[in-house]
Amino acid sequence: MDSEPVFCPLTPVPYPPSGRLVQAAAEWLGRLSPGPAQKLTMQAVAGTELCTHFFPESPTDRLLSLSKHSVWSFQLDDLLESGELGGPAEAATVLLALVRIMEAPEAGLLGDLPLAVACADVARDLWSWASPVQMDRFTATFREWMDGFIWESALRERQDDVSLNTYMAMRVLAAGSANAVAMACMAVGLELPARQWHDPAVVAAREAAMAVAVLDNDRYSRAKSVESGDEAPDVVDVILRRNPDLCPEQALTEAVAIRDRVMALYLRLSAGLRRDADEALLTYLRCLDLLITGNLDFGATCLRYVDPTAPSAGLPWSDKPSDSTPGPVPIPAFAWWWDHVDR
Repeated sequence: MDSEPVFCPLTPVPYPPSGRLVQAAAEWLGRLSPGPAQKLTMQAVAGTELCTHFFPESPTDRLLSLSKHSVWSFQLDDLLESGELGGPAEAATVLLALVRIMEAPEAGLLGDLPLAVACADVARDLWSWASPVQMDRFTATFREWMDGFIWESALRERQDDVSLNTYMAMRVLAAGSANAVAMACMAVGLELPARQWHDPAVVAAREAAMAVAVLDNDRYSRAKSVESGDEAPDVVDVILRRNPDLCPEQALTEAVAIRDRVMALYLRLSAGLRRDADEALLTYLRCLDLLITGNLDFGATCLRYVDPTAPSAGLPWSDKPSDSTPGPVPIPAFAWWWDHVDR
């Protein structure tokens, strides 16, 4: 049973209402990329509630625009999981074409495929109000996201017994976490200067926040995935496969410990950056904080991911980590982040 408190000393903010956004997004998706009514509604609810939780301080007009992208991405995720886009090779051709459509909505790729038509509409909408720098970062991280999908699909087809390092590197990409960071900046009108965006300590903080969100998502969605028979592995499954002597509860404890150590690192990185931060960097770090807290609240309540009767749906928050080991976690892809603590 999952009963370990969630380590998060950050304070969430009130979330804006999502009712009108859900209705508008559902009507939009149903018009451009129709599907079963119940599924469209579920995609609209998940997409809009994700945005209200992730970007709670966004103006309403931007929130609707970003919600359309999020709702569309949930439809894409469902099509991939159902196999409707074909095997890994077939799906890859669609995903990479969608990247180009997001960069250039008039590219004319994929014909009248509803998914592509809706993608082009999302792109035109975003390009109409976001700055060129914001869209450059949005499209770059969208490409990373689609690359992650392709990587995940290829690993699943090969049925590789992947290492924890490979899984986490892939999972952070396939979850679209970096794209959410770019969207968070767009939501509040932030254009972080390049010298700060690419600063190694800032990158480490961003990637640590993304990893925390992914590990939280794996934890919250596990109960429902097990119940539904979902074959996609999560971090607990990966730990179990590499450590057959562990029971599921022990593997979960190890996964939570890794997550808490990364969370503790994020807090240290963020504190170090805040000491000499200007207004733009402070706003950026606040965006990362809100992504972490918003993801926790979204993951604990969204029916797409969580069985509301499962114990993990109501876990309390704590200001103390389950594991306070200060050094890097046993994931080489993450270890370099610790080099930038207290710089």
